[in-house]
Amino acid sequence: MDKILKDLKDRYITVVIFIFLMIIVVAFLIDRAFFAPKRKKAELPCYNQKLVIWSPFTSKDFSPITKKLNKYCLSFEIKVKELDEIKENILLETAAGRGPDIVYIDNYFLNKNSKIFQGYQGKKLNIDNYPEVIVKFLNNKLEVYPLTFDTLVLFINSQYLANIGLYEAPQTFEEIEQIIPQLRQVNFNSLQLAPISLGKANNVDNFVEIFLTINKNLNQEKYKTKESIEKTLDYLIQFSNPHSRNYTWDDYLPNSLTSFAQERLIMLPAFYSQKQKIKELNQRLEFSVANFPKFQQSLKKYNYLKVYYLGVIKNKKSKYSWMFIEELDKNYKEFISKKNLIPLKKDLFDEVEKEQKIVINELLVGDYFLDVNYEYLAENLPKYFDGWLINRDNLRTTLHRRDIFNFFKR
Repeated sequence: MDKILKDLKDRYITVVIFIFLMIIVVAFLIDRAFFAPKRKKAELPCYNQKLVIWSPFTSKDFSPITKKLNKYCLSFEIKVKELDEIKENILLETAAGRGPDIVYIDNYFLNKNSKIFQGYQGKKLNIDNYPEVIVKFLNNKLEVYPLTFDTLVLFINSQYLANIGLYEAPQTFEEIEQIIPQLRQVNFNSLQLAPISLGKANNVDNFVEIFLTINKNLNQEKYKTKESIEKTLDYLIQFSNPHSRNYTWDDYLPNSLTSFAQERLIMLPAFYSQKQKIKELNQRLEFSVANFPKFQQSLKKYNYLKVYYLGVIKNKKSKYSWMFIEELDKNYKEFISKKNLIPLKKDLFDEVEKEQKIVINELLVGDYFLDVNYEYLAENLPKYFDGWLINRDNLRTTLHRRDIFNFFKR
């Protein structure tokens, strides 16, 4: 009897222990499922800050980043603004305390207004993953966050080149000059179908950037001299001279982007980003992208480079603004891909499609042309294009006495 009672007593204790352990396990699981997340959330810092972002991107574009930062009590006001609007208003609005905390800007604006931005002081972002042309411009530190870039390329209606038996894009201006007579013959020697848009200002998109790029490739280190400017004008004017063998463009044609979209132009020098505009004008048009032409004898190659950044305005919220950029950096590949932008990080260069690799090659010879007085050149260069054929001597005098000292910063 004593043995039976002992066994019952031991079994009772075992059952109690088992039930007690089960209660602990169940309590642990319930805590993990329902209470731990709330407790963890409560342990996160709450910054209670609202950040204003000006950029061409929407709230939806940034949502993967902003959602992750909401848990830190960071809220965001996304204002969609194009670059020109941003550059026109940011200084005044920032001075009045109404400006953004994070803003989309380009290298031209940054070079003139770098003092309004707060550089990165953390350790999560690394500048070493960017090409030298980017690192050098930023003085080897992340003054702003490099996002994407743009360069000049050559858009080509390949079908028209195929009509003369050419199945690869010309790589140099010398090659272009060689095929112009053949393209003119296909076109019955008229410009109803123009070979290439060069030599004018009023209806050539990006005429300033095209002029500067050709001028530097043609003249190399001496590109700032009056003799070099004359040489470049002489070279370009042949494309708009009706008596020239290389006559390819004239005033009566629509502007160059429209002409290309309307299939009235075979080769279009333009920025790669303008591809989207061409597609909007003519969704059925098939065309290819090639490197911007250079000169065979040029030792160094140059292309006009535009780089776009997210800059953090220097204020009390700069630390939190850079938190946003740190989170964006984690999603950089997905963000760039979704917006069809060209990446600036070296470790992504091998992953891009063939067309974007062409543009990346142009990035590596990119030039910011920071020594140019762009506004003055844009205002005064058209008169040289318009009058160089018939008024060359008088324009040379103007160039020598006044404009050559204003075209470039000394």
